[in-house]
Amino acid sequence: MARERWEWNFSLAPTWNKGSIHLDAKGNFTEWDIFLNGFNYTQGSVSVISSDEMTTYWFGFASFIGLRYYIRSWCALDIKAGFMKNNYDNKNWKFQGQKVDGPDMTISGEPIMTVKVIFGW
Repeated sequence: MARERWEWNFSLAPTWNKGSIHLDAKGNFTEWDIFLNGFNYTQGSVSVISSDEMTTYWFGFASFIGLRYYIRSWCALDIKAGFMKNNYDNKNWKFQGQKVDGPDMTISGEPIMTVKVIFGW
């Protein structure tokens, strides 16, 4: 194999991450039934859907080292290995503008392996 077809590459990139927990709740409320009965609503009990979201953001970085083999000038096979370093803190979650404790997650040094086929023109 010709050496010109092989390429080593390295990347180091900052990451901005977002976590969210979305909850939908459905319930029956007699207040709505009483209110709508005043308008001759005869369809039975009213079901009300409520939803809200809890969110957080955190900073991190990703680092990879890889090897790319060019099958043709327009097609390559790319293999990379690396890791992500995250600064996640479960105390930084927000719900309706208030700080709350979120889930404990261990995502401080996650290994990553990728294999891709790249096409270009």
